[in-house]
Amino acid sequence: MGRRMAEGAALLVDHVLPAVGYRQWVLSFPGPLAVRLGYDAKLLAALAERLARAVMQDMRLRAKQQHGLASVATLHAGVVTVVQRFRSDLGLYVHLHCALRGREAAPVDAPSDAATAAGSQADLAGPRVRAEPTIDLLRSQRSSISGTVTDLQARPIAGAQVCATAESQRLASSDIRRAVCTTSGKAGHYRLEALFPVRHIVVASAAGHIPARFHRGEGVKRREYVDLRVAQDTPGVDIQLEGGGVDIHGARTTRIGPSPCTSSAARRP
Repeated sequence: MGRRMAEGAALLVDHVLPAVGYRQWVLSFPGPLAVRLGYDAKLLAALAERLARAVMQDMRLRAKQQHGLASVATLHAGVVTVVQRFRSDLGLYVHLHCALRGREAAPVDAPSDAATAAGSQADLAGPRVRAEPTIDLLRSQRSSISGTVTDLQARPIAGAQVCATAESQRLASSDIRRAVCTTSGKAGHYRLEALFPVRHIVVASAAGHIPARFHRGEGVKRREYVDLRVAQDTPGVDIQLEGGGVDIHGARTTRIGPSPCTSSAARRP
C-alpha cells in the first residue's frame, strides 16, 4: 500500500499538478465517526464529495469578490482530495485532505495582479487543458544513480555487482524486465546509467558477503527504493554489505535440456 501511495503522489507532483502554489484544506471528524468512515465507503464518498463542492464554492466566491465578477456560475475549480486513514501512531482515524491552487502561495514569478484578474476566468474555467504534454517515459531523457559499496566497517568493496530494477505501472513489463547492472571499482564506487525516470530498487552483492538492498531511514520512515526524475543524477546511493555469505552457482535444467540462464545466491554460513 505504501508503494502505491508514493507512486500516486509522484504521478500527481511530476505529471498532473502545475508548478504553482497550493492551499490545503483538512477535514477531520469526531473519533467514533472517523472510525466508522474506515468501514463505510458510501458515507466516506458522500462526505468527500461534499467537501470538494464546499471548497470549490469558496474558491468561486473569492474569485468573484477579488475580481469583481458579475457571475461565477460558469467557473469550475479543480480540487484533489486524498483520504488519510490513520493517525501518527497508525491507529484508524479517517480524515480528508484537499489541495487547490491558492494565489497567496503563488510563485515569485507569478503574473501581475492585472494580468491575473484578466485571466481569472480562463484559470478557473474547466475542464482545463494543460499546456505541457504528458511525459513519454520511453522517449524521455534517462537518469543515473551512483554510490559506494562498503562492508560494515566502511571499507570499500571492489568487484561488487550492483543492479537497479525499475518499478512502475506506466511501463510495460517487457521494458523493465531486465535489471541494469554494473560492477563497483577499486574504491567501491559504482554508477548506473540509462535508467528510466521512475522508482528503482537497488541491490548489491559481492563474493563472501550477503546481498543487501539500498535503504534510507529506519522504522516507519524506512524506504527501500530510489525515485528518479527525468535527466536526474542521484548520487549517494550507498550500500553496506555484511560479511559471511557464500556463493552458490548452478544452471537450471528443464525437460528439454539445460537452461542458458544461471543464478547465484548468498546465505549466512
